[in-house]
Amino acid sequence: MAIKAQARVIVTENLRDFPDRVLGRWNVEAQSADDFVLDRIELGQRVVVEAVRRIVDARRAPPASVAEVLDALERCGLRKSVAALRRGEEPDQE
Repeated sequence: MAIKAQARVIVTENLRDFPDRVLGRWNVEAQSADDFVLDRIELGQRVVVEAVRRIVDARRAPPASVAEVLDALERCGLRKSVAALRRGEEPDQE
């Protein structure tokens, strides 16, 4: 499906089943979710910070703070991405 859709990146934690030698023929790259989000941060941290703020704003039961959302993302495996967000200008800690 990714090849038909002319996707540039497949986001998966199953990188073993998507080797570069195969995907390279179609100019497609497989990335972990953490590497994909980290790339987005490097392209424009403000966009990712705004996405985190929207997650915080959407949490109602129970409400969450930015720190809690970052902790949850870290537990889901986005360790490098969360570290980059924490090193940068972190959103308001509501």
